[in-house]
Amino acid sequence: MNNLKKSNFLLILFVIISGFSAFAQTDSLVFKNGNAIVGEIKSMEKGGLYIETDFSKDDFHIEWGEIAEIYSVSSLLISTSDGRRLYGTVHTEGEQIFIRPAEGGEEIPLSFDEIIFIKSVDQGFLDRLNAGIDLGYSLTKARNQRQFTIRSNAG
Repeated sequence: MNNLKKSNFLLILFVIISGFSAFAQTDSLVFKNGNAIVGEIKSMEKGGLYIETDFSKDDFHIEWGEIAEIYSVSSLLISTSDGRRLYGTVHTEGEQIFIRPAEGGEEIPLSFDEIIFIKSVDQGFLDRLNAGIDLGYSLTKARNQRQFTIRSNAG
């Protein structure tokens, strides 16, 4: 009976630990020289991809042309050279990148050259909420005028 309790405890511990690792960094890149890096893709613009890893305080900047394969479980906003804006996850098969749309549907094949912008997008509503308040005060001594301004925005 004691061995049964111990094995149940180990099973529960394994499930909990693997659950935490599921929320860890899930994106990976394979370079043309065969090296790989695992982290969280943040963005890609001007020919450089930024990826955040656990073992570095700063994000890594990687030249887009040096990447052979890309795999992401994170939701990404992707802009293409023909003006399309796609939202979903990414994986590579051969020379093609496939975008799996978040809303479902058929995967969209693209080449590396067609992708011009990538931005990581958080899933939750509060993660995507943006708000701001600007305050201003002006004083003109010549006419003894004072002005107080408030501006707010939300998106």
